[in-house]
Amino acid sequence: MKTTNQEIEEILQTEWPSTEHQLRPPPQFVPGVVPNFENAIWWESRLTPGLPAEWPIRPNGELIYYAYAAGRQYKLVDGEWFTVPCARFVLTPRDSTLKFERLAEKPRVVGSQGMWPLRSHEVVLFDESRVMFEEFVEAFREQGEIPPGPLMEKIKRG
Repeated sequence: MKTTNQEIEEILQTEWPSTEHQLRPPPQFVPGVVPNFENAIWWESRLTPGLPAEWPIRPNGELIYYAYAAGRQYKLVDGEWFTVPCARFVLTPRDSTLKFERLAEKPRVVGSQGMWPLRSHEVVLFDESRVMFEEFVEAFREQGEIPPGPLMEKIKRG
């Protein structure tokens, strides 16, 4: 049985090539001329964590994930470009219903945002939060609510 994350990832991988093509048209290579990559942007798909459609989340509530693109550029060393969300996934954890909706045919670049190499404690926090969101979906799917305990304490501290 596929997990919801696998299903979302499969849909993203299917949809991504057409989105990427619009962000980065195929290069025009001229024989004997070295291409200039100074202005090239290398794009990849990104996905937000599942966000409750309403709070507090109800037993049959939905989680919404947004897909967008982030791009790195040689001359933008301390940040990355990003687009507005180009797709939305709506998950009902209780019955594993997953809906996909393309929000825009052509992605729109909004601007850039700063970033820096993650420190060791930030990597740990990132890994823990990713696991926590996966546990959240599974717990909600099984019980319709998040029971008191370590997971709820993590969410409150989160």
